[in-house]
Amino acid sequence: MRKHLGAPIQQLPVAVLAALVWVAGACGEESGGARAVTQRKIAAPDGLIGVIALGGTNERIREAGRLARQYPHLRVIVSGAEPGPSLQRLGPNIDKSRIEIETASRNTHENAVNTTVLAKPRPGDRWLLITSAWHMRRALCAFRAAGFDLEPWPVSDRAMGEKRREYYVSRERLALAAYIMMGWCKE
Repeated sequence: MRKHLGAPIQQLPVAVLAALVWVAGACGEESGGARAVTQRKIAAPDGLIGVIALGGTNERIREAGRLARQYPHLRVIVSGAEPGPSLQRLGPNIDKSRIEIETASRNTHENAVNTTVLAKPRPGDRWLLITSAWHMRRALCAFRAAGFDLEPWPVSDRAMGEKRREYYVSRERLALAAYIMMGWCKE
């Protein structure tokens, strides 16, 4: 009597992916997210070098502009966005020499790699990463895998309805699992 080993072996990648999705979800889809949105005090702001806003939602870029006006010494990098609309969303009264728009990135992994090259962070430099609360965990993980350790500064996507937010949160679980499998994220 021969045992058929094909099915369990073929199901192994699916089982691994399912386990990673479960782990990503069990750890909280908004790790550093929703709770941190209410914590709006920057410790030692004079020690910050800059802010990085990931393109995608208006809130991210507007928050970078708000912080840039509040702290005029900060460098401002917007990653994965178009220059014209990004400059508009940042708002007025920011010296253009402080702003850099990175346009080549098409995903979070590319944001991390391209922005790390652009920012050239040195050990001990402090930067804030501005992205949606539901996206923060994967974004931080991708940047850290690229060698850039940032402090989270999540924003709420006020215009996003509950149903759409649930979609993005579930999508993030899969994306985080895929990033871990591809080595783009090391938790």
